Amino acid sequence: MELPTPEEVFANALSSTTNLTHSEPDLLVIHPGRDEYGLSISHLLDKPFIDDLSELSDEFRSELFKLAAASD
Repeated sequence: MELPTPEEVFANALSSTTNLTHSEPDLLVIHPGRDEYGLSISHLLDKPFIDDLSELSDEFRSELFKLAAASD
């Protein structure tokens, strides 16, 4: 099994790119789902990830900013 490419995982960020091609189109995630915190879910990865801060729930984003401020 090969690791997914950044283009496969972050395809929603590249969706404005009309030239994007892939040998197996079913692996390309154009509009990944989101969990209850707003994290992006891709079938290519085993964990959700942050791809857009504006998609995060207000509460989760606030917690992340608190954690970041505490580490300064």
